[in-house]
Amino acid sequence: MTIILAVCDATESDIENNISIKISKEFDRDSNRTIGVFTKLDLAINSGKAGQLKNLMQGKASDGRTGINLKCGYHGVINRSKQDIQNGKTISEFKIQAKAMCDRVPEWN
Repeated sequence: MTIILAVCDATESDIENNISIKISKEFDRDSNRTIGVFTKLDLAINSGKAGQLKNLMQGKASDGRTGINLKCGYHGVINRSKQDIQNGKTISEFKIQAKAMCDRVPEWN
């Protein structure tokens, strides 16, 4: 069995209509093999999209319709910035910082 990674930029203005999710539906109608991956999660949180992302991850569209419920779920990714790397921030330090940022998002707690 193959797995489909549907990678989406979480800062996209119309993330609910992301092309990678739509294309994955062509090959995985029941969404049994698709994993949704949101990149730039930190930027999306800082721009106020946490609630919209939570709804999408729970299979709900912002207009109240049923969204795309992926059986393998959605996962968020936060990468170190170029500045973090230049400043010598270790991966361990960054993981602690990223977790703390996500823990502060009221919509997710």
